[in-house]
Amino acid sequence: MTDDYWNDLNLVQKWSKKQRYNYILTYLHSQIDSETPKEEPKEKEPEVIKTGNVAVHVTDSEDEPIKDAVVTLNDNTNEFTCTTGSAGGCTMSNVPVGTYECTTEAEGYITSIDDYTVAEGDNTLEIVLDEETVEGSGGGMVMDGDDDVDDDF
Repeated sequence: MTDDYWNDLNLVQKWSKKQRYNYILTYLHSQIDSETPKEEPKEKEPEVIKTGNVAVHVTDSEDEPIKDAVVTLNDNTNEFTCTTGSAGGCTMSNVPVGTYECTTEAEGYITSIDDYTVAEGDNTLEIVLDEETVEGSGGGMVMDGDDDVDDDF
């Protein structure tokens, strides 16, 4: 505390304890207020989430469109899904910008899983699916007309 404070305090020795106590508190508050800059509360700005639109096109290895392919973008927080039409296309709107796991499934085709990054604005996602192949076809026993097993195979 400064010398001015003690000099002022000596002048008020004749005051009651309550008056001195209030004087000291007023002084201390004025010192705290003068040393602490006051900040006006800032208004919280709304968070702007950047998004993109994703145009999806799914074809087979011969560039033929695949109808009813289900395409899913998932980043463990958001999930977006669309199903392709007869031209092999569909659209996902307002997808937050970021990297997603893209899963594409269609009956008769091998499921595709790839990473895909959505940028702000318009995006195009081209997916090519390979047809499933059935292993083990051919071979086996051959039956002749009399239902006996043919030993010539």
